[in-house]
Order: sequence, then structure tokens, then C-alpha cells
Amino acid sequence: MRRWHALEIVATAALATLAAPRDARAEPPPTDEPAPRADEPAPRADEPAPRADEPAPRADEPAPRADEIAPRSRPAPSTLRRVVAVGAAIVPGVLVRGAGSYVVGERRTAKRLLELGAIGLAAGAIGGAAVGGSGGSPYFIWPAVPVAVLGGGLLVPSWFADIWVAAGAERVRGGPRAAPPWSIELSTTGLRDPYRARVLPGAAATVELGRLGLGASALLDAGGASRTGGVEARWRILGAPATGGPTEDGSRLYARAAARYHHDDPDDLALATAELEVVLRGELRHVDPRLAGLFLELATGAGVERAGYARGAHDLGAILLARFAWGAYLGRRGEAALFYDHRRDDLAGGLYAWRASGFVGSVGARAQAAIAGPWAVRGELQVGNAWVGTLALCYQGGTR
Repeated sequence: MRRWHALEIVATAALATLAAPRDARAEPPPTDEPAPRADEPAPRADEPAPRADEPAPRADEPAPRADEIAPRSRPAPSTLRRVVAVGAAIVPGVLVRGAGSYVVGERRTAKRLLELGAIGLAAGAIGGAAVGGSGGSPYFIWPAVPVAVLGGGLLVPSWFADIWVAAGAERVRGGPRAAPPWSIELSTTGLRDPYRARVLPGAAATVELGRLGLGASALLDAGGASRTGGVEARWRILGAPATGGPTEDGSRLYARAAARYHHDDPDDLALATAELEVVLRGELRHVDPRLAGLFLELATGAGVERAGYARGAHDLGAILLARFAWGAYLGRRGEAALFYDHRRDDLAGGLYAWRASGFVGSVGARAQAAIAGPWAVRGELQVGNAWVGTLALCYQGGTR
């Protein structure tokens, strides 16, 4: 009887196994992860296992778009907290980058901004110390001034970016557009300096031929007292081709060569300039995803300038080119930026350097936006020892 009882138990267990549903059998649960390949090396024993709540990175995963907002894993900050964060970004954020981002809970962004500001502060201090310590020696000015200005190009925009994150401006972020394949522009420029006020009608045109870009511009005083004209050529090293349409990444690097001539009748002055510079635009989303929609521009170079005076007198000298800008995309229709330009031979001139010797460059703001179809408007205000304001109407080619 015991033998038959044991056989009955075994038969009952076998029938229960066969009658059970498929998902109740002793099989491994289904998974979305592909099975490891036979030729794939086994993980090392000392390599830490990935966290359960952290997705494995993919090498072929593209970077998020500039106008794409990363999802939050926590509730959005309250209005009161935003106000406190903006105050923290301004003070003490002017000294400690990332203070505003830290208050709203973006600790990774705060750390990245702190690192970016520290790099800019170190570069600015090294360049400034070289200029001041050498007493303005030309052997130190040429390498030191671009280092100091480009250091400021990291230090100042990191402050603006912290205020941007603290204020929650990511809700209105936009994305980049590629440069138009060609454009024509008509403008009006107002100039006011300590000696005169002028209105300067202007025109400009650009065309992109593959990686090569060409441009020409002219300004003519309405009273005929001054004339300014220039030509330039640009070679795109990195960046999206000129289609005029939306692009995934607005970062670009190009070299620029230009020549300019300016003649002023009342001052009996003629300036002829030849210059060469390298310009970099980088999207700050590559620093941190929360900075998507923001960009940074850095440029440096050098030029040669001949100044002609009355009775045939003239001077020949060199000029340093260095500038930086911080900006944001306006939806998919344009962009706006704040900038500093170290050159002092343009219409705006330079700001008085107070206790320092001579003058520094000029500061300004610019914006450009599409209004309808191929039409766009551009505005710019630049302040040095003169105030210069420009309003332009542009007709651009390319896709929309």
C-alpha cells in the first residue's frame, strides 16, 4: 500500500505541473534586455553593479534637443521658493555660482555652474595678473588679454545661467535654427557720442556656399559726413550646414577673415582694418541638461589697422579681438543675447576703465526673430563711449 500511495503522490504532482498555466511554470520571467552574446566578455568581479533605479547608458543615444525639457522626478518649486532662489542667484550667486539652482533643488546644475564659474575666474585672474604684473607690457598683453576676456566669457554667463534656472525660465526655452543660405538686410543705425548725433542707413548681404560664407555691409551717414564698408569670409569648421531651418544642435566653430574701411569727413580720419578671428558657439545643454535653450559664444583674434589723418599723416598698429556673449533661443523663431566686445575702433568705442589705463571694450544686447515667412527683424544696442542702436529688416532664404 505504501508503494501505491507514493506512486499516487508522484502522478498527482506531474498532472498538476502539466495543467498549470504557462506563466506559473518554473521559467525565468520575461525581460526587455537582450540576452548576452556568446562573444561578449563577462563583467569583472570588482566592477560595481548598476543601480536598479538608474537606466543603463546607451552609447548611441542622442543628446536631448535644446527645446526638450527633461522630466522632473519631484514637484516643481513654489513661487515663494522661486523668488528666494532668484535672490540667492543674484546675491550671493554673484560670488558663488549655482546658489540659485541649489535653492530650487537642481544640485547637479549648481555644481556644474560652480565649476564653470571657477574655470572662468581662474582664467580671468591669470590673464589680469599677467597684464597688471607686467605693467601692460606688449609681450604679456597679447596672450593675456584674450585669456582674461575669455575667462570672463565663462564667469559672467554662468551667473546669468544660474539666474535663468532659478527663475524657472526653462518653461519658455526654445531651440536653434541653422544659418540661412542667403540673406539681405536693410537697417537704420543711430549714433550718439559726446560730440555728435547721426543717423546711418545701412545694407548687408550674406551667402553660404557649402562651408564657405561670404558677406558684405555698408553704412552711410544720412548727411554724407561718414562712410563705412566691409567684407568678410567665414569657413565653417564644425556645425550644421546653412539650411535656415530648425536644427538639433546650434553649436558651431568657424574662422572669420574680414576687411573694413571707415572715413569720417569732420574728423578727417580714415581707418582701414584687416582682421582674423576664431568664433565658437556652444550650447550649454552639453554642460547640464537643465541649461538647454542657452548658448555661449567665445571669440578671439587679431588684426592690423592703418589710421590716416590730415596732411597725409598715418599710423600703423595692431588690434586685439576678443568678445563673449550669453544668449537664449526664442522658441524656434530667433534668439537674444548679451555681449561684451573688447575692440574699441568701432562706432561704440570703449568704456572708460576708471583707475586702469585707457579704455575697456563695449557692452550690448542683440535680438533677432522671424516675423512672417522669410521676413525677420533684428535689433541691437551697444554702449561704449558712444551709444549705438540698430534696427534692421531681413529677408532670408532657406526652409521655414
